[in-house]
Amino acid sequence: MRKTLLMAFGLILAVLLSTSTISPAQAYIEGWDWLPPYVIRDYDDMFYHEYIVGYEVGSTATLNVLVENDLWPDFIMNVSAVIIGFDWNINYSSDEASVANPAQLLHGETHNFKISFTVPGTTVASNMWTHTYRIYVEWVDATGELIGSWDRDWDEKPGYPDYKFAVYSADQTDAVDLYYEYQALSSSYPPYSFDNINASLLAAQAGIQATTGSTLYSRGDFAGAKTKIQTALDLYDQAFTIEGDWGTTYQDAQLNVTKMEAEAAMKEADAAMITANATMTQSYAWLLFGVAAILFSVAAVVYAIKKPKI
Repeated sequence: MRKTLLMAFGLILAVLLSTSTISPAQAYIEGWDWLPPYVIRDYDDMFYHEYIVGYEVGSTATLNVLVENDLWPDFIMNVSAVIIGFDWNINYSSDEASVANPAQLLHGETHNFKISFTVPGTTVASNMWTHTYRIYVEWVDATGELIGSWDRDWDEKPGYPDYKFAVYSADQTDAVDLYYEYQALSSSYPPYSFDNINASLLAAQAGIQATTGSTLYSRGDFAGAKTKIQTALDLYDQAFTIEGDWGTTYQDAQLNVTKMEAEAAMKEADAAMITANATMTQSYAWLLFGVAAILFSVAAVVYAIKKPKI
């Protein structure tokens, strides 16, 4: 009976210890955040169709991990390692903590540990699918012996969304950047916004090329997608050139028409002035003629009055 009680007590104690060891493991890595320069950190609707953080091959990826010493009071936590392990079986560690030089955290104290690493090539980490990862925190005693660790999976981050990791090839990055540029152009200057018909047709052709490029991208043909989307941008450049040249020619023509109309109006004004001057001269002549007639009449009356009577 006594042996049974001891076994039961031991089992309960083991469960309690296991619970105290496992449950806090999900709480003390408070969170993490991926830092620029990433290609994308959002929902990808072009190829992966999930929330991702994507970095180009050869670039530096940086993860900021927030760690808190939430252990029992007065326990000084000597953090010896902050690690991220990927599904391509390579781990990367923060250079801010090591067994030889641990980072000390007092109870309740937090610290952001940065993990930076060079994104491997697609032969190591494929860009045809996304990758999962796990974050680890380890701490040691004064002698450097490991005494505890925590870990959290990529989808256990507090908050929303959870980001998988994506590796982008150079062609893939270029295709994405070019497509974003095309979308900005097409939304700001749709084909119907061009006044010149040829420019409008070129903008419409650009849309066809961009759509083809998007289709190729969704199939994983990133080099082909890059070529097609670049062609779309080239067509837009041609459309802007034609629209600009046509606009300049049209404005010059309008200016010439306006100038000719002004000159014609000036000539009409001059002719009107000549006519007015002639009319005024004629009026003066008639006026003088009238005055002369009056004077002649007056002279006749005076003569009649002064004429000697017979």
